[in-house]
Amino acid sequence: GRLASCLFLSSLWPEPDSSAAGVRTEALLHAFQRWGYDCSFAASSAPKSAYVERLQSRGVQAYECPPNREAELARVLERTAPDVVVFDRFFTEEAFSFRVRELAPAALRVLDMQDMHA
Repeated sequence: GRLASCLFLSSLWPEPDSSAAGVRTEALLHAFQRWGYDCSFAASSAPKSAYVERLQSRGVQAYECPPNREAELARVLERTAPDVVVFDRFFTEEAFSFRVRELAPAALRVLDMQDMHA
């Protein structure tokens, strides 16, 4: 059968050389790959070639997915057929989760708490 699929949704491309959040996101991507998932990453910001190339060189498919563009999100979800969707920040979950729930109801939705501060 097909590999299980994991889609990461973010407002930004992971930048492990400039932020701890980027290091965390990249570590989670690699963990899912070690667990046997086919990983994809979709960001609502314009693609930054160096970071997109870094993802792609590690076997991660990259997509641009602007907020409030349901057709784009639907296209990404159709192409990736995710079993798991990881939202890297709370505001990303707020922006996309309700549509993911509608368009991919069987996908497990996970909120990474990397930027939650007390």
